[in-house]
Amino acid sequence: LCPVHHGICSSENTFCLLEAKTVTKLVACLDHENVLVVESSLAAICTLVSDSVDVERGVFILDKADAIQHILDILQENKTEVLRQRAVWIV
Repeated sequence: LCPVHHGICSSENTFCLLEAKTVTKLVACLDHENVLVVESSLAAICTLVSDSVDVERGVFILDKADAIQHILDILQENKTEVLRQRAVWIV
């Protein structure tokens, strides 16, 4: 069972980021020069801490992938309103 979704997940059917092993790749995209790439990556990462999942496990996964510092950096850079809103929401 997926530790975040508490169900049977797959990368093909449920688009689970953990099963697809994409969390670290998405975190790496948070440093991308293209703001749209950063916005999309952050939107995907936000699904790991949404209301319908185990938020504590999601935070653990993000911490393990070093996402938290990247998200705090996004808050400090304040490149776009969308990025700021998503970063504030996830924190």
